[in-house]
Amino acid sequence: MTTSVESKTVLVGIAADEANSVAALRRAAADAALHGARITAVHVIAPGSGPHAADEAAGMLDAMLRWHVPSALVPSARVCIERGEAGPILAALSTDAEVLAVGACANSDRRGIYSGSVVRYLLVHAACPLRICADHGRTLASEPAQEGATNVMAMLEVQPRQP
Repeated sequence: MTTSVESKTVLVGIAADEANSVAALRRAAADAALHGARITAVHVIAPGSGPHAADEAAGMLDAMLRWHVPSALVPSARVCIERGEAGPILAALSTDAEVLAVGACANSDRRGIYSGSVVRYLLVHAACPLRICADHGRTLASEPAQEGATNVMAMLEVQPRQP
């Protein structure tokens, strides 16, 4: 079941602790500060995942938020773990968000920023502006974020489709 998000929320889809997800998280932090919003970091786990998958994912997101989102910049962040398909879940949650940031797929530097299936789904179904972020290994995702720094090497913003 998909959890709703509050208004004044910047939603960020996190695939794993990899450079493009970190770029999306840092972009979300900058957007949250701009909008005076909270961050909701979402990780979607496969329906057949083991009994500890949700706890492990929550731990990963908590660690990423502590490391990559300066609390002075964004004092409020929350973790959301869902089971299912990432595209439909993020699209459903985007109806209540100011903006949705996602990392491009890991090999987008070779195949293009639109190459991932989640990105392609969200291009059609996201209900808010979509920010597709990529790092492509040019920054150090292992370094903590500095206040005001996004460390996003490439970003594409797409407005939602009109019905």
